[in-house]
Amino acid sequence: MSFDPALSVAEFRTRYPEFASATDELVEARLAMVERTLFPAVWGDSAHEGAYLLCAHYLALSPFGLQARLSASGVSIYGEQFEALKRAAVIGLRRT
Repeated sequence: MSFDPALSVAEFRTRYPEFASATDELVEARLAMVERTLFPAVWGDSAHEGAYLLCAHYLALSPFGLQARLSASGVSIYGEQFEALKRAAVIGLRRT
C-alpha cells in the first residue's frame, strides 16, 4: 500500500531543514526504504509524520548524519519520536 499523497523530498526538507545539505538522491533513497517499511493502513493519520521521522532517523544514523542530534543513549531524537508515535499508532489500532 502506498502513501497518498506520496512522500516527497520537498516536504521532508520543510519538516527537517537541518538536513538541507543532504543530497536529494540520499533523501529519496531513505524515503524509499521508509515506504517499504511502514504501512499507511496501520498508521492511519500519523503515517506521513511517522514516515518523515523514520527518514530523519535513518539520515541521522548514516555517516552523513554525524552532526545530527542524538539522545544521551546515542539514539537519534528522530528515532525516539518515531518510537513514541509508533506506540500510539499500534495502541490506537488495538482499540478498534
